[in-house]
Amino acid sequence: MFNVQCSPSGPLHPPSSILHPLRGPHARRGFTLIEILVVITIIGILATIAISVIGNTLAGAREAATKATIAKIDGLVQERIRAIDQHRQSAAFRKRVEQVARRLGVTGRTAEILAIKEDMRAAFNYPPPAGSNEKESGKLLYEALTKQAVFGLAPVDTDTFKTSEILSDSADDNRVYFIDGWGRPLRFYLWPTRLVRPGGFPTSHAIDPTDADEVALHFNRPLVDLLIPGLSTDLLQTDPDDPQNHFANWAARAGQAQGFDVEAVYHTPNTYHVPLIVSAGADNELGLYEPHENFPSAGTISIFGETISIYGRLAQPRLDTDGDGTDDWALHGGVPDGSGGTLPGPADGPLNDNLTNHERAGG
Repeated sequence: MFNVQCSPSGPLHPPSSILHPLRGPHARRGFTLIEILVVITIIGILATIAISVIGNTLAGAREAATKATIAKIDGLVQERIRAIDQHRQSAAFRKRVEQVARRLGVTGRTAEILAIKEDMRAAFNYPPPAGSNEKESGKLLYEALTKQAVFGLAPVDTDTFKTSEILSDSADDNRVYFIDGWGRPLRFYLWPTRLVRPGGFPTSHAIDPTDADEVALHFNRPLVDLLIPGLSTDLLQTDPDDPQNHFANWAARAGQAQGFDVEAVYHTPNTYHVPLIVSAGADNELGLYEPHENFPSAGTISIFGETISIYGRLAQPRLDTDGDGTDDWALHGGVPDGSGGTLPGPADGPLNDNLTNHERAGG
């Protein structure tokens, strides 16, 4: 019970702490606006960090999955190449050489080299036909590995591949193709010689080593180092099937005498090649023409004033990545961009995060 005292002027009111206990010296108070904003800011920062960590973890998992898929496919590709190499010692290969010699009018070692190249092309169902899409080279490679025996090597079982490594093209023909960790098509290039020589082989003159534009067109080491690193200069300028240049000499003669375009049928002469399996990486920018984009249907481009026939199946670099008619990167550094700056070179272009069956420098 309250003890209320009276005074001559009337009753006294109880202390405010009694009537309003929340106003007492030990009362709890609410948060101020500033405190609430600080808490919200801290929560936002923690959420951003968490999202970043989760995003990096997912990106790392996708990259690891892509590398594992590519490594698996590459192992099967190498088995097929070894079968082709062993086939060269057989009587069946000698018969194949004789057929090529009669058909193309060549003899000796030139006929052997051309037979090797035709066996490679047949063993991998290459190249993709014009008018197809970015999934086609992966479809053809999958079908070659799972359906086609080659020189005593049986096709692999379809169960070799996990559901995360392949996808059926339900929107088109229901054929299966290889995918990367982001669920996007892997591309396959049997002879990626245009990585080394984006402008093809200069048959009319020697390369001027002091001309940066010409070197970038006809011997571009920075491009190769991004996707197939660790090769010597001499090796890059040598066809591994043709170290004595029989194929290159025949190609030059055939081109002069018959207008024969060797790149349309085989690949760039005097140039290193090895099968290339490529993922466009996290940014989904391939930086190369698709394997089905080939001259003449794909037309030509002008690079450093030279008109170049497009051979996507040879891994031709695509400088106009967004299709707006202007180059977004260049074959070497220091190329003007038309607005006072310079275009990114190969190391800063779309190839720099691509993943391949050859370990990338820095990747």
